[in-house]
Amino acid sequence: MFAGIYQILHTPFTDAGEIDWESFGAQIDFCLKAGIHGLVTPAMASEFFTLSDAERCQVVEYVLRTANRRVPVLVGVQGLTERIALAFAEHAAAHGADGLLAMPPYLRKASIPGVESYYRQLARVGLPLMIQNAPAPVGTPLSPRALADLLRDEPAIEYIKEETPPILQRISQIRELAGDVCKGVFGGANGLFLPEELARGACGNMPAGGVVDIQVKIYDRYVAGDHAGAEALHFRLLP
Repeated sequence: MFAGIYQILHTPFTDAGEIDWESFGAQIDFCLKAGIHGLVTPAMASEFFTLSDAERCQVVEYVLRTANRRVPVLVGVQGLTERIALAFAEHAAAHGADGLLAMPPYLRKASIPGVESYYRQLARVGLPLMIQNAPAPVGTPLSPRALADLLRDEPAIEYIKEETPPILQRISQIRELAGDVCKGVFGGANGLFLPEELARGACGNMPAGGVVDIQVKIYDRYVAGDHAGAEALHFRLLP
């Protein structure tokens, strides 16, 4: 089961615009030493939209190789079309990804039947699939009801990353509507509402900021039953 703090890795670049692999490795090492529960790449904070298709594949291979099964790695496979997303998903599966994360088609918004077909194709890759419900203008947010229907129709769709405001209320609605077919809901917004998300039954958060070491401590305290300690530590981050 995916749960905890899953850091969305940033893609570091050199001044010449090339991927800075040394810095990338240092970032992964920092996350692992901080006790991270999982890693995600390439997603919004990874600036996947600035990468060529070849670079996206290189990033995925590098992270999977460097993480070396020490923590689960989810691969962002969102694409402008179903065909493009499926190619990224098949590449991720071939290189040992633990799961897939995907927004609906972005920029060129798909119809609801188009979104359903998109996720059906990704589900057939055979890896656990998480829908990234990102807000506009980049994302194509789905209602809690639509998300619950997708979870119910496709067993491989197991998780939601909810980022569309109001996040807290939507987490509660998804859990109520989807029931046991949803294995977990992750929050977003850089962990701004982390304790409140956990209180509503979220299984974790996918932050993209630079305080992941503290967020791991907040999560670990909360799930250990020290809610007051988790909230006090979270409060210190808010300013």
